[in-house]
Amino acid sequence: KRRGLKVYVGDFAMITEAASREAGRVAPRSRKYIYDISKLAFIFGLLRKVARIRRAPVIVMDKDETLTLIGKPLDPTNARIMRDILRAGGILAVLTGAEITRTKRQVIEPLLSQMEGEDHFLKGLYLLSTNGTQMYRYDLESKDYVLVYKIILPEMIGEEAAQRVLSIIVETMDHFAIERRPDLIQREDMGSQITFRPPGTLIEDEQRATFDPDRRKRAEVASYITRRAHEEGIAVEARVAGQVSIDILPLKINKGFGIDKIAEVLGVP
Repeated sequence: KRRGLKVYVGDFAMITEAASREAGRVAPRSRKYIYDISKLAFIFGLLRKVARIRRAPVIVMDKDETLTLIGKPLDPTNARIMRDILRAGGILAVLTGAEITRTKRQVIEPLLSQMEGEDHFLKGLYLLSTNGTQMYRYDLESKDYVLVYKIILPEMIGEEAAQRVLSIIVETMDHFAIERRPDLIQREDMGSQITFRPPGTLIEDEQRATFDPDRRKRAEVASYITRRAHEEGIAVEARVAGQVSIDILPLKINKGFGIDKIAEVLGVP
């Protein structure tokens, strides 16, 4: 505020309004700004570092409930912000638990609608799907995203162990009395990870939002899957994700691993 940066008012301040409700009187409306000091400190620290190293920052963001609403496409406002960052030479990376097809449909297609004739700027936007186990970059010749690396779950833990994980999920459903609904797609083998959605994938948004809002139900299920896998010597870990999902990945492979790979591929110190 002291530096006159009005741009921060909407993004880093909570605005409250109050007005007199006395009958027969019209009172001026007053506004109060409560600034989030930690966010401001982070932004100013980031800007100082960018100025010092003279390099565009690499901005890594989640997709669901961060960049987009779960299951929804990128809205026009966020698309324009991403476009402007890419135009300015910034590097963006979307790091998500979703598979690449859904990520392209929900992020890249809406973004391209704001970038007519400017798809070459997508070379600065990297996609890391299934919790960073796969990374894709934009290829200017094919005008599509191509694979940079991919971790295959059966290659890391063994084909037999991967199949056993699927069996443990069935056992888990029996243990917690979870109704089996194969028509709703409860288990999904994504190659790099196995995703278990107790209520299924093909459910309404309202069911998705109310299934497990505090994540406690899935945390108990995930803990059971991890314990059973370790009892059988399978090096995987189950983690709660999104609104209804439980992702099962090799040990030490997570979004933190994805960030390390971004730094490695882009040469970030």
